[in-house]
Amino acid sequence: MKTHGDLTAPCEGKSKENKECNSFDCSTRKSCSVLYGLGLRDSLKVTIDPDGKGGVHPFKVFCNMTEAGGLTQVGHDRTEYTTVKDWEGPCDYYAGLTYDNGVTIPQMVALIDISTSCKQYISWKCKSAAFDYAYDQNDPDAKSTYWKTRDGKGVKYFGGATPGTANCACGEDKSCFKPEKKCNCDTNDNVWREDAGYLTNSPDLPVKGFCAGDTAGPEEEGKYMVGPLTCTGEKT
Repeated sequence: MKTHGDLTAPCEGKSKENKECNSFDCSTRKSCSVLYGLGLRDSLKVTIDPDGKGGVHPFKVFCNMTEAGGLTQVGHDRTEYTTVKDWEGPCDYYAGLTYDNGVTIPQMVALIDISTSCKQYISWKCKSAAFDYAYDQNDPDAKSTYWKTRDGKGVKYFGGATPGTANCACGEDKSCFKPEKKCNCDTNDNVWREDAGYLTNSPDLPVKGFCAGDTAGPEEEGKYMVGPLTCTGEKT
């Protein structure tokens, strides 16, 4: 019998004796953080049920137990870099994220609602492919490239930035390659640059899709990736 930390008790006794080996009942748990609290230390796929009977259907996640407290992760088909080329206007390129094992947005929202915190990493690598869309005279913060929230809403802030702004992470502390810009990619030169960071505003998560533009010129190109939804802890 394989044991997982304190999840199973030793089966001591006579060789033909029947005895309960589990130290807890085998019902589906709310999250990997709950399983971590019960003693699970191996990283593996499990089925969870965040909101219990009458809520969303139980679903499969990956329990990443390499960090104290345990991480509940839901992967998808855009965790590796995807190249974007020959799409010029705002959101001319769009890719919706397909989450692993058919996990739906309502299921992930149920996980987010019971977790202490959740996050998703996002990255845009660019060569002459700016975030800013300079041709919208009615909106000085209009974007060619952005991501979409759980509700399908396009937002202007990027990973590592404050919701409600039009910043990337470097725009928060004026550390962009050009300090007057809000993102490194808005330098818009023929040099590979990157804007990246964690999205941590739970009401916007999970990421539903990624939009891109400004990649139709001969020297223009971009690459993006989005990390798995990662949640930890349990609200009390």
